[in-house]
Amino acid sequence: MFGVDQERFEVRIAGSLTLEGSEPEPDLAVIPRAAPRPYHPATAALVVEVAVSSLKRDLQRKPALYARAAVGEYWVVDVEGRRIIVHRAPRGGSYTAVLDVRAGARIAPAPAGLPELDVDELLRAANV
Repeated sequence: MFGVDQERFEVRIAGSLTLEGSEPEPDLAVIPRAAPRPYHPATAALVVEVAVSSLKRDLQRKPALYARAAVGEYWVVDVEGRRIIVHRAPRGGSYTAVLDVRAGARIAPAPAGLPELDVDELLRAANV
């Protein structure tokens, strides 16, 4: 899927992660095959949440949870706002870089080793 190196990563759709006694179910996660698994994987290279009614929660509560779990990149697809909010470089329970990537742009999820993706295509897919 998306050109993911199947030997290094697995892609999960709406699969659980086990993080700090919480088990969020991101819309998409790219999981390193070597990730610790107390029950479900305990980290991810990339987590994507599609925000339709959950934008506030996805932007206020989840970044710290994912950063503390060393999730390399956390994306929030803001369907209504036609953008992707990209959280990168987790450190000390937060992300040190947050980018607002608008429709018409391209983005490469570095930790997952994926090629550049077209934001418009991602927004169309999220709107299905």
